[in-house]
Amino acid sequence: MADTGFKFSRLGGGGGDDQGGEGKGSQEAFAGNIESRPAGDSSTNPMMTMVLGNGQGARGSVKAVRRTTLLMMALVGVICLLAVVLSGLALSRVMSIETSEKTWTFALGQSNLVLHYIDGKTLQMDGFDVEMVQAVCHVAGKKCEIVTDQRTNCWKSQNGSPATGGEGLYGGWYDACAGWSQTPERRRAFAFTEPYTKPFPSAFFTLNASPGKSSFDTSDMQGKKIGFLDGYASDEHCLNRQDNIQGLPLKTEQIFHYLTPADAEAGLRTNQVHAIYTTKYVSMADASPVEGKSFNCSTRGLSIMTRKDSGLEDWWNPAWEQIFHSTYYHVLCQTLVIRHGLFPGLNVEDICLQFT
Repeated sequence: MADTGFKFSRLGGGGGDDQGGEGKGSQEAFAGNIESRPAGDSSTNPMMTMVLGNGQGARGSVKAVRRTTLLMMALVGVICLLAVVLSGLALSRVMSIETSEKTWTFALGQSNLVLHYIDGKTLQMDGFDVEMVQAVCHVAGKKCEIVTDQRTNCWKSQNGSPATGGEGLYGGWYDACAGWSQTPERRRAFAFTEPYTKPFPSAFFTLNASPGKSSFDTSDMQGKKIGFLDGYASDEHCLNRQDNIQGLPLKTEQIFHYLTPADAEAGLRTNQVHAIYTTKYVSMADASPVEGKSFNCSTRGLSIMTRKDSGLEDWWNPAWEQIFHSTYYHVLCQTLVIRHGLFPGLNVEDICLQFT
């Protein structure tokens, strides 16, 4: 039996940096007015902050210590429960038909989402996407590794060109790219596993302090310059398909592409563009979605994107079905904030599939 190298993600943690997640995500909704820590800093446990507060009196109180003890016991209980459920699933794992041991590699781009991020202490990838790969590989009896690479090596879209597969996935640098939503364009190029999240809606982002934020008309693109993030499902091709928006298709001079959310936000600040059209979970420090029309550029939620000749979905999907129809997936969803702390990201209700 192959050593899957399965591990459980750390408790707590926090940080932030690039691609993403709404600053109004699940952790913020859960934790209320708790302040986020600097990017990549996991030196303090947000659960401790939540329990003890910021005042010296709260830290020293016997009541706070008791609450902390109870919370830590609860965290240990969650980890034990996940371990027991996953071990039970592994007993009925689908046996490998490979004649030799193979290490399956899954690429993830650097992010600060609850979906995936680099742990500030271990410098390893962690998050919901990572846990899905670890769990499915464990149940399927496969040896798997997470590798990091630029998103555009999985899928890229540049101004004036149709979106295409990235050279990393096409060229066999790795077997698959984890955490990619399904679109008609992507499905023509690659194969996908069954999704493990809901599809995420798209939205127009403008600066919070912009005097025109409340007046930005999402139903009319005439004369407006719009920014997009390279490789995202919410691109100009998706926007141009919307038949209930005037002023489409966009002209070439109306389209601007950016590599990161920070670059896109800079485009807003310099008035290079009027708005950014992207997936709603993207996080920008001083920009947020505009009230108005929202679309879904993805046909299905986050999945594993792989080459059509890889055969990965043949063993992934049966193992995933076992996980989804057990308690493991749902415990994982309900304890997302406890395990990953104050990272930006969607609410659990926005991420997780409903049990059927």
